[in-house]
Amino acid sequence: MSNDALSTLLSAVASHTLSHIDALPSLPTIAVPSLLRNALDNIPQRLPEEGWGDEKTLQYLIGSVVGGLAQGQSGPRYFGFVTGGVLPSALLADQLATLYDQNVQVHLPTQSISTVVEARSLSLLLDLLSLDPSEYPGRTLTTGATASNILGLACAREYALSRAHPGYSVAEDGLAGKACDVFVAKAHASVVKAASVVGIGRRSVREVGLSPEKSGGLAFDLKVLEELMKDGKAKGKGLIIVAGFGEVNTGGYTPDIPKLRQLCVCYGAWLHIDGAFGAFGTLVPDLKPFVEHLCLADSITVDAHKWLNVPYDTAAFFTRHAQILPSVFGPSPSSGGPAYLTSAPSVSPAYPALEAVQSIPSPLNVNLENSRRFRALPLFAALLSLGRAGYAELVQRNVAFARKIGEYLDAHPGYELLNPHIESAPHKVLLNIVLFRAKDVDATELVRRINETGRCYVSPTSWEGRGAVRIAVSNWMTGLERPEGPDDWEVVKEVLEEAMRG
Repeated sequence: MSNDALSTLLSAVASHTLSHIDALPSLPTIAVPSLLRNALDNIPQRLPEEGWGDEKTLQYLIGSVVGGLAQGQSGPRYFGFVTGGVLPSALLADQLATLYDQNVQVHLPTQSISTVVEARSLSLLLDLLSLDPSEYPGRTLTTGATASNILGLACAREYALSRAHPGYSVAEDGLAGKACDVFVAKAHASVVKAASVVGIGRRSVREVGLSPEKSGGLAFDLKVLEELMKDGKAKGKGLIIVAGFGEVNTGGYTPDIPKLRQLCVCYGAWLHIDGAFGAFGTLVPDLKPFVEHLCLADSITVDAHKWLNVPYDTAAFFTRHAQILPSVFGPSPSSGGPAYLTSAPSVSPAYPALEAVQSIPSPLNVNLENSRRFRALPLFAALLSLGRAGYAELVQRNVAFARKIGEYLDAHPGYELLNPHIESAPHKVLLNIVLFRAKDVDATELVRRINETGRCYVSPTSWEGRGAVRIAVSNWMTGLERPEGPDDWEVVKEVLEEAMRG
């Protein structure tokens, strides 16, 4: 392809991008049914014998495929799951990441700065969370909270069984009949998946939470927990506690982290905190009592493609025990790794900035992946663009918006706000998740009515055995004042009123 032809196609993509961003606050949250059907009808069934070429392919993508996508998923009123958008700085950096197409696997600081950018991004993220980077030297970027939780349980399994059986390494010798217990209180499904993946087993994930009235079910029954840990230690089991910061239905936090830490010290257990989005409560002043003990974890999961509003798929994993990551994910000490995947010795003249980054570990030795996209660049750009103050404003604005919805629902005669009352909580809606149901409308029907408007999107869920609805506010655009275009709060209120009328 000539440069002129490429320039024309790039201009077409740029034009489409600008039009989409400009319309995003007003776009339907999901695909328009007619455009979705058109996209489905026109998906090729077989590989073309002769390729279409770049121009026709792009015309097809813009003219058909993108019409079948959820148009407003990255917009301000897509409240499903826990979904962020894409900050302008992250969008631009993501294009650069694709353009330069770095494979961020081996640390080669005299050849590429990509591993340095990733390492610095992780350090900046720890700073944003008010965590001392020196306390969490084990760190890496992953594809999401699920991958980070897999890393967390893999490291926890290695640590806990080495404590129960000194000198033993699961990474080297396998489980060999040895078992671990993972103690949880209303854990995310990805924790259960992680237990399956790392060989601990789903049945070894043990629910030890108090009733939902107690901190939304995130509080551990400490007396029962200690009895189970005492029994597990006597049986030679590895012991792991997983706490949650930001429960998906309520946004709640596991309390009593110092007591959980004490139990871990007493019984040789590992404390993992799944803080996919709740960890960013550190940026909300009135949530300090709920998040101040994040620093007591052995390992931490956080997502970036949620509240940091960078593109999918980006998350982070942190651990105090840096040496465990390469012991699990690196080459065996007995055989070593492939020679072609080792950092080459520096032959360039040394200078201070280069010397300072020589010790960064190769990402492939501390992560699941060998081949890795340069997902650090959009994160790096977003952190630099917004800084601490910018992210604090974003998170606080989202929390305030969610709390406003909660107050409206709580006062409405037709709705029931379900966020559990938590002693010492500043508001019924603690973080950014609003849990509710209609008093006289089935939850499934309520979700259908809301989502079919195309003006807001919510997720169905279940709470205390009954259907419910949840709203998750985590987009950088939500609640921003717009001289032209819809006011997010007025739209939400109108949609909720219309849903009650049917």
